[in-house]
Amino acid sequence: MHRFIYHIASGEVFATGALLLLLAALLSLHQRSRVAQYAALFGILGAIAVAISSAPLSYWFYVPAGLILAAWLVTAWGTTASPARRRAAAALLVGIAVLGVALEMPYHIVPSIDVASASAITIFGDSLAAGVGNDADHTWPTLLARESGRPVHDHSRAGATAASALKQAKQIDIPDGVVLVEIGGNDLLGTTSADEFAADLDALLKHLSTPGRQIVMFELPLPPFANAFGRAQRQLASRYNVTLIPKRILAEVLAGHDATLDSIHLTPAGHRFLAGQIQSILGLLAAEKPA
Repeated sequence: MHRFIYHIASGEVFATGALLLLLAALLSLHQRSRVAQYAALFGILGAIAVAISSAPLSYWFYVPAGLILAAWLVTAWGTTASPARRRAAAALLVGIAVLGVALEMPYHIVPSIDVASASAITIFGDSLAAGVGNDADHTWPTLLARESGRPVHDHSRAGATAASALKQAKQIDIPDGVVLVEIGGNDLLGTTSADEFAADLDALLKHLSTPGRQIVMFELPLPPFANAFGRAQRQLASRYNVTLIPKRILAEVLAGHDATLDSIHLTPAGHRFLAGQIQSILGLLAAEKPA
């Protein structure tokens, strides 16, 4: 994965967009019209960066943000706006940019989970966990079992979706402990709509969430304008008290040197890195540094 693509898929481009908007607001207060024109350019670039970040914020954020940006552009480009209006528009743009960062950044903090010493770990995943070909001995669930000494029940399947994981979960006895959910990539890249994914994930998490289980779910690295998939994950995580692993973790693995076979499926090195990250999150072992 190219670093620029990582910057988008990880959601870090949202912060870049917010910084551009802040810079644009400050430049728009300059007295020279040429500087104000540059301010408008930075504002447009910042808005584009925020849009392609697919940050799964509420429509209650994006609609006012769009209106504020439009009003600010009118004052930044216009020649008749009074200094007071320019200051007011700039203040509103700064406020909405700071609010966006405040709402989004908590989802980029890697959680630290206190796992009981005897807890089993159950995994529902797709080919990112199951691997491809004959590498079953090198997948991160296998490495997690080997290196942590915990009982690990790996139910990952290549091609798995939220719907197929639910069918699978209903057919097996899931022990208490940690349940890791690495599901959604095939929904996102396939023909599943965002509404269908939300309904399937809702049913899956509802089935998994019982007393005695701690559900941990990977956020999906998102392509531009796939906000609805991320929004479904966050809303359902809040509903079922699921701990989210920031999408930048998977994006970082996929962007690592020699970590993937085809930008999606992991090499043994990619599996080792992800196993180290998960052990660190679960408090089992310090995470390795990416290659």
